[in-house]
Amino acid sequence: MVFADDDSPVNMVGAFGCMAAIHANLEKVLPAFKGGGGVAWGDQSTCMFCAVARFFRPGYQNHLVSEWLPALDGVVAKLERGARVADVGCGPGISTMLMAKAFPKSEFIGFDFHPSSIEAATGHAAENGVSANTRFEVAAAKDFPGKEYDLVAFFDCLHDMGDPAGAAVSCPAITETGWVLDGC
Repeated sequence: MVFADDDSPVNMVGAFGCMAAIHANLEKVLPAFKGGGGVAWGDQSTCMFCAVARFFRPGYQNHLVSEWLPALDGVVAKLERGARVADVGCGPGISTMLMAKAFPKSEFIGFDFHPSSIEAATGHAAENGVSANTRFEVAAAKDFPGKEYDLVAFFDCLHDMGDPAGAAVSCPAITETGWVLDGC
């Protein structure tokens, strides 16, 4: 199940891709580490983005709609009626698309500061038939546009941001019955 079934909740193939990408980044990371700097997410080896998405997809696919969202009192009912959702740090949009498929009456907007991820997410949305209720935009976590979201989600990204507290505090207006979900 760890290697043979891509839909298994315990599939770990993406972890091996992450290790390959980390190895490919050594020429960038070593001088940054020695100089006290860092390597920005957008400057990672290109295979890092797909590997990270593949690593987290089994968890999202097997838990997001069936367990994580129902754990928030009233969220599923609101999504079924029609809600406005921001998925901040959406990367290639896997979490966004899973929610959009499950809740077609709701509007989902995926935000990420990485233009290549947003381009990939837009293509994935078209391939998966969720373009009608889903869109993706390039925006930083501290200044993503819009107001009146019923749900703002940060799936496995808030803790990696340079200013996670600032990103959480600067969420646009959440409606009176809204929720902020950190899926880290």
